Amino acid sequence: MNKTIFSYNKREYRFKDVVDALKESGVKDGDSIFVHSDLKSFGKINSVIKRNDFLESFVEALKEVVGRDGNIIMPTFSYSFCRKEIFDPEITPSTVGVLTEYFRKLDGVSRSIDPIFSVAAMGPDKNYFIDVGEDCFGKKSIFDKLYKKNAKLIFLGETFDMTYVHFVEQSCGVPYRFDKKFTGEVRQKKELKEFAFNYYVRPLDKNIDYNLEGIASFLENQGVLKKVILGSSKIRVVSAGDVFSKLKEGLQNNIYMLLKEKPNIENNDNLIHETGNNMYELVKKLFPICRSITGDGVRKTLEIIKEYIPIKLYEVPTGTKVFDWVIPKEWNIKGACLMDTANKKIIDFEKNNLHVVGYSTPVNRMVSLSTLQDHLYSLPDQPDAIPYVTSYYKERWGFCITHNDRKKLKEGEYKVFIDSELKEGSLTYGELIIPGESKKEIFISTYICHPSMANNELSGPAVATYLVKWILSKKRKYTYRVIFIPETIGSITYLSRNLEIMKKRMIAGFNVTCVGDERTYSYLPTRAGDAYVDKVALNILNYKSPGFIKWPYLDRGSDERQYNSPGVDLPVASIMRSKYGSYPEYHTSLDNLEFVTSGGAARII
Repeated sequence: MNKTIFSYNKREYRFKDVVDALKESGVKDGDSIFVHSDLKSFGKINSVIKRNDFLESFVEALKEVVGRDGNIIMPTFSYSFCRKEIFDPEITPSTVGVLTEYFRKLDGVSRSIDPIFSVAAMGPDKNYFIDVGEDCFGKKSIFDKLYKKNAKLIFLGETFDMTYVHFVEQSCGVPYRFDKKFTGEVRQKKELKEFAFNYYVRPLDKNIDYNLEGIASFLENQGVLKKVILGSSKIRVVSAGDVFSKLKEGLQNNIYMLLKEKPNIENNDNLIHETGNNMYELVKKLFPICRSITGDGVRKTLEIIKEYIPIKLYEVPTGTKVFDWVIPKEWNIKGACLMDTANKKIIDFEKNNLHVVGYSTPVNRMVSLSTLQDHLYSLPDQPDAIPYVTSYYKERWGFCITHNDRKKLKEGEYKVFIDSELKEGSLTYGELIIPGESKKEIFISTYICHPSMANNELSGPAVATYLVKWILSKKRKYTYRVIFIPETIGSITYLSRNLEIMKKRMIAGFNVTCVGDERTYSYLPTRAGDAYVDKVALNILNYKSPGFIKWPYLDRGSDERQYNSPGVDLPVASIMRSKYGSYPEYHTSLDNLEFVTSGGAARII
């Protein structure tokens, strides 16, 4: 390893020179490093040394510096999957440099199965780095893992091609990129498997040109990027955590700071279309979860939303007084069914979680048909729909069933089984405060407490999530307060903790619900009807959709009633498509994924 590797300006550079330069740049024993490389820029390669010996010398230098406890990760990106080609981690070549292709073939190196942004890793934590999710720049992506481990990003040579910036961009929701799903086949252990990966892409018809050297200069001026000259080129090193914090702060001040110039993306149909599709995909992801006003379903829902926007979760213990209300016991359910004496399932919670009355107590016994009828709920005027029924504050059990199935029940004994639990727990909600130039606030509230209903439940959180992504991408005059709460008890809880500051700062608020279908727009005003939010909303609705329905405040029924109640008096209105309680699918199994559309939600935003 003492032979000359390359030469520049009559000086010969050896293995020790590379090691010393890496150490000077801040790389040390035990580090996890993500290495971009442009080796040809360092100088003239020794004519005696073989190509693989030249590449080996850099790999060995990296290993020498990070030691046995360190990890080396290199990008082995391949975009062939986007062209519908099969991705095989064993043979699909890396497209990002000769060093990365050499590295991935070494003994002890493993490669991830991300068919777009695969990486090769070596070291004690290599399995952590290659075990990635299906969102290229999201949770469990390689870039998320680099951030969480605060790995060091290393750039060997002149090229500063920092793919990691797209992870920061997705976190900030920049307006010039959008989520796009790519599907195809990946070979795993000689078997082909179907995969779908989300890729935060830029519109190809727009001039999205990154100022990469400008990004490097910005990080260097911020004091977080170290540069060391080696031969005719340089080694640059910066930690993933520093890149994230500095660029995020910069993007909040100038959302286009990473680009050479602001692109013309106004009225981009592709972005609108893809945003609608992405909201619909989020609705689909959340739809199977059984939610209630408390419990693990709410937590799981909020954790998924947290993958999209940086909300903070709060837990309020059972028994906590919130004004004159009290946080109830936490409810969770594992399963439920209704069976006849032949053990034939008439109702199965696994097939539709609306079948069980929300907050049902556990039960496991045989009952007669007459007893059972006292615990059944159906809709005679909608015989094919399963109704949605709850009993939050009275302990009982019950099943919901289509009326047609209910009429088929015969005299005899039935087994009723509900595997649920009521316990001392907590109520969970999510909050995000997005600062602006002014402390005056715009308030956005939506709820996450209903089980599998698409419009009444999930359109609101989906639209609010992507509205937040859009807000984060903009320079903001006002501060935004956004919450995801259980309906009624959640808003009361939130007000009990935040009313004083909300009354001081809020200038307008919106309750976001029932925004996923393509029927007429609806508007429910504030109690006074003449607040600033009323004037703005009515002006836009009269311009955009003059046929909208204006409901009187007396027809309230969602969280706007808590926000407008006497003594609270916050200016919160509701903009909807079909207003809750006014459409036949409301609070039934007919409010499903076929009822909402990507277009309905996108046009709300």
